Amino acid sequence: MITDQDSSSAKLKQPKKPRISRKKLGEAISNFTSYHKYEVEDILKALPTVMTDLLMSGARVKIDGLGTFYIKKGATRTFLSTIDGKEHTVKSKDTLALKPDNELRRKLNPEDTGLPDDASEDED
Repeated sequence: MITDQDSSSAKLKQPKKPRISRKKLGEAISNFTSYHKYEVEDILKALPTVMTDLLMSGARVKIDGLGTFYIKKGATRTFLSTIDGKEHTVKSKDTLALKPDNELRRKLNPEDTGLPDDASEDED
């Protein structure tokens, strides 16, 4: 018989994926552009504030080749608890969502032939 302890030790640990700092991202971007890395870093510093302000105002933010960021509105819902038999309400929760561009989706899933080759990216 397998116990909880046995099954948890049988799970393979996934190697940690590297996290890229804003500085390293700035260096990588500056290698592909004519901008100096300090200029790119300044832009990357401003990006979260600007995007947050736009998203909070209800706008969608589209970055070609990456996708469209938007706030996904959650709904308030009720459920009947099987523990106490009472009805409980869960408040709505908004989340950040990304609808990837077709270009990115093709790179992530090259074998997926369900994606149109010439689909318009302005479908949202």
